[in-house]
Amino acid sequence: MLDALCAAARHPHHALLVGAVVGADGGTPADAAQCAGYLSVSGPASAAVRLLGLDPFAVNAAVVALRPVLDAAVADAVRTAVLPPDRLPSPGAPVLDLMAQAHVHHHREQVRLFVS
Repeated sequence: MLDALCAAARHPHHALLVGAVVGADGGTPADAAQCAGYLSVSGPASAAVRLLGLDPFAVNAAVVALRPVLDAAVADAVRTAVLPPDRLPSPGAPVLDLMAQAHVHHHREQVRLFVS
């Protein structure tokens, strides 16, 4: 499954890789959705602690408080996982796409963010 995914897309989207890895390990769509949801929240939370110097206990409390939102997202993902691709919900986030393009451009310029 992973080989087929990587053959179809040289750099597959993170969520697709999570789903493929969880599925290869015998996990369910709910397991994959829960993993992807937690990763989408925990990464920024970790960055908030490291880069903004926020209180780690307060940040982790905020992550825990998001549990109902993540559970609802998981339930929605499981409900729609059986749909054909052209029927899948696809809410857009054009600013994220623009930021991703800027990120690629930024790294092609080899600009360093930190001095180490």
